[in-house]
Amino acid sequence: MWIPIVAGIWPLVSARNAEFMANEVPGVVVPHSVIERMQRASAKSKEAGLEEGIAIAREMLDRVRGHVQGVQVSAPFGKVAFALQVFRGIPGIDADVLEEPARRATRSASCRRSPLPPGKRCSRPHEEADPRSLPAV
Repeated sequence: MWIPIVAGIWPLVSARNAEFMANEVPGVVVPHSVIERMQRASAKSKEAGLEEGIAIAREMLDRVRGHVQGVQVSAPFGKVAFALQVFRGIPGIDADVLEEPARRATRSASCRRSPLPPGKRCSRPHEEADPRSLPAV
């Protein structure tokens, strides 16, 4: 029996984020070497920490890509544009194709974050991203 495997990648945004994932999220393993990399980068600046988190996520994608049938990259704290940066420069992936469905999904996600009274629907115009329109990884 064949079971497809989809790898989940969470781009780290800071040393604090890496430490939280390692210590507080059950089932998540963050190697000490990754925590050290994030600590060094975050000590330089917030931007350096973000860049290092993207670099680590790209390395993870590169290492698992030939062994899995798909990859799901999370958008830390709802930052979809940050998650999309993981795909930039990866051979065979056109990150620009991902941006429009992501923008639509972000607009619709904002409606879900704001609780509405029972029976009320969001009146903002938006479209849900059709998962079939997203390219395979």
